[in-house]
Amino acid sequence: MPRPRGQADQRSGSTRVSSRRERDERARRTERIAIVGVTAVLSLAAVVVLAGLYLTQYRPPRAHVLSAGETDYQAAEVARRTVYESRFGDLQGGIGEAVPETLRVLEEQSILLERAPALVGAVTDEDVEQWLRVHLGFAPPEEPEADAADQADTDDAANESAADAPAPEEDPEAEATRFAEALADWLRHVDLPKDEYDLVIAAGILSDRIEDRFREEIGETADQLRLSRIRLADRGGAEDVHALLLGGADFAELAGERSAEAEYASQGGDLGWLPLASLSDIARAAIEDLDPGSISGVVETAPFFDVYFVAEREQARPLDAAQIEALVTRRWDEWMRAQRAIVAVERDLSDGEERWILERVVGSLSGGGGS
Repeated sequence: MPRPRGQADQRSGSTRVSSRRERDERARRTERIAIVGVTAVLSLAAVVVLAGLYLTQYRPPRAHVLSAGETDYQAAEVARRTVYESRFGDLQGGIGEAVPETLRVLEEQSILLERAPALVGAVTDEDVEQWLRVHLGFAPPEEPEADAADQADTDDAANESAADAPAPEEDPEAEATRFAEALADWLRHVDLPKDEYDLVIAAGILSDRIEDRFREEIGETADQLRLSRIRLADRGGAEDVHALLLGGADFAELAGERSAEAEYASQGGDLGWLPLASLSDIARAAIEDLDPGSISGVVETAPFFDVYFVAEREQARPLDAAQIEALVTRRWDEWMRAQRAIVAVERDLSDGEERWILERVVGSLSGGGGS
């Protein structure tokens, strides 16, 4: 039916109102979704930032990287100690090996602190302070024991000196203050907390005591052999040389012709006098029952194959200083290996943690900041 001009269609008006409401509702829903989306993105970004801060700033210094016996070490401690060992220690290898080498040092320190007291006695706080006093110039080092005549001469000289110029005694409080100031300066220099540095000192004292004990046990003489050696890179060549020697070939000539050791080959393979205890376990087992003039069998000391000639032997030949120190070092290494088999050691150092430590070490050593 035709609509009269000017007459409103009620159904059409209600439809338009409904459409506007739907559009408004959709807009509001879209806005809410956008807000939720932005909030989610911002929350995720915050989580990522916090995770990054945790992984790069908070966690690395607190990360557990080593357990040795009853002692745990965090990355920050290892970083400090790596700087110390790089400056004052005897690390093997370059800066790239500084972190694993420091872990080795810390492992040995923990083993010494736990295992050595049973062998050489515990280190007291007084021992540590005495070491510091000597090191910082506040106490004279212990003098070696003198015989009676030397002691009498020393006493006479001391009496004459005392009569000529008596030395004034320093006030104990003033001396204690000077020592405390010197110690504080030294700790700033080494850049270690006092408790950590005390452990370094205690481990060093224990190591020295063990070496002194081994030095005393070794004594001044030992069973020694004058040995010659032909060293080859393969068993077949060593067996050929051994057969020739048993057939009467001259050892020195064969050493000059075939030994892989140029340093000794030119001397007929002569190694000089060696304490039996200084040889490797394998070589010692092959040689210890041989008489002078005897040839050993083929001795495998990877990666080489050796044949020995025993030229002379003395059961109680005097040891020189270098031989004694070599024997002390060997005994110390054997003791440490035995303790490592007893004390639980676990490294838990990731590549990222090692990089974090090394960055701090390089920064500290180059003057760009410490650990």
